[in-house]
Amino acid sequence: MKTEIVNIDADFPKAPDVKKAARVLRKGGIIAIPTETVYGLAVNAKDKNAVDRLYAIKKRPSNKPFTIQISDLTQVKYYIDNITSELKEILEKFWPGPLTIIANGKSGKIGLRIPDNKTALAIIHEAGLPLAVTSANISGTEAVTSAREVTKTFNGLIDLIVDDGKTTRGVESTIL
Repeated sequence: MKTEIVNIDADFPKAPDVKKAARVLRKGGIIAIPTETVYGLAVNAKDKNAVDRLYAIKKRPSNKPFTIQISDLTQVKYYIDNITSELKEILEKFWPGPLTIIANGKSGKIGLRIPDNKTALAIIHEAGLPLAVTSANISGTEAVTSAREVTKTFNGLIDLIVDDGKTTRGVESTIL
């Protein structure tokens, strides 16, 4: 497989490139996306084959779940039954942003995040899917902050790399 690289303007993600990334996700592909923290590998969270493939290329233990990235606060209710006023206040204050929350979800513990990156948000929104996302590195190695670094490790293993430049923070999200 040849990995395609799409260059996107971080401030103005263009619709054709965003639509291409969303199509790859809907077809069960794996893409690398930028966030404000590090680059991530993303798949349709509802596609078991795509999730299994992500575990395999990441070399991640299958008992270690992926974070689910969503595009806006209204989607939280699909994953968590009891959204307390305290949780709602935290989410409204820190999302979008580098915060992953672990909560009791409708089918067990779940990690949720809304990234603060225009490209990532546009892709998640366009795909219309929750994304299972993990840092773009082999498990146990350092996370990467550029599409070039993603290419070194995953070229030929993933379908698409979305390059909107170097990430702004360079440190993985905080987990609460």
